Amino acid sequence: MYAIQKYVLETMKEKGMKKSDLARRLGYTNISKGCRRLDAFLRDLECTDMILKDLRHALNVSKDDFQQKMRETHEELEEERRKQEEIELKNFRPFLFCQTERRIPSPIFVAAMLGADRMKIIELPEDFNMISDDKKKNIIKDRIAKTLQKYKGEILSFGKITCFTLKRFYDDEEHEREVYNLKGDLIPDPPADCREIYIGRARLTVKGRDITRLVQGAFSKDGKGE
Repeated sequence: MYAIQKYVLETMKEKGMKKSDLARRLGYTNISKGCRRLDAFLRDLECTDMILKDLRHALNVSKDDFQQKMRETHEELEEERRKQEEIELKNFRPFLFCQTERRIPSPIFVAAMLGADRMKIIELPEDFNMISDDKKKNIIKDRIAKTLQKYKGEILSFGKITCFTLKRFYDDEEHEREVYNLKGDLIPDPPADCREIYIGRARLTVKGRDITRLVQGAFSKDGKGE
């Protein structure tokens, strides 16, 4: 449990405040729904607009105390994110990314059930960056041909495959990425969006939780006065 979650629970206990009371103070007319939203916040740090905007005032606590707990929470999340990046860096291996007609799958639920986003990743040998250029070219052509054959030229719910983007390093620069056509040939000057690699919507996650809005400091933007 993070600092802000502990702080909310401790404050509720000190003030003899039930979850239903806090939900009402947050502006929920459907108290059951408000309690569910609070449970999600206290369990998984999920944030709704009402919680983001009104929590401090609903708790009736000082701005300084509240923001201090938010800073502590940001630090905790940042430490988790850093550790997560270290793990991802350690486990990273080069891959080709399938660019498709659509970035957002349709229908989305089909993509979610079948893990269609994972189909867009074609892993390359761990030692890919160490082998000769000729071998690299042959591997890329082979993987592209096999991928197109396996999926019949399209990724379910994402549409037809249009090209392939090579990601050689975990912390590579987007503008330096190579892009290959469906024959496995290098495209000399590809459009900028062909160098982008996107898997689902852009987000920052820790242990599978989307904490983007929290880490961006939404809580600290306390729009109301004292």
